[in-house]
Amino acid sequence: MWTEASLASSTAAARAADAQSEEAYELVSVAKSYIGDKAPAILQDCVQLHGGIGVTWDHDLHLFIRRVVLDRSLFGTPFEHRERIAQSLGSEDFNGN
Repeated sequence: MWTEASLASSTAAARAADAQSEEAYELVSVAKSYIGDKAPAILQDCVQLHGGIGVTWDHDLHLFIRRVVLDRSLFGTPFEHRERIAQSLGSEDFNGN
């Protein structure tokens, strides 16, 4: 379910960016926030499903886990993107202040 929701939000963001829509910045932040929250848990589930091979050099799953951790730092944390969404909606900050 989380994977399908991640696909839907990233597809909407990519389409908006491609069309140079005014909503693109907001949709990208929505996708980054959601995927940034859910991707580590999805990948940990993948490790469990793959069993022992999921934590060896014989499978690329460890590379995906590292990429998710790095991308959270490089492209903004989920909290930072929620702040960005809140500001675009007119709120002072994500905490409602």
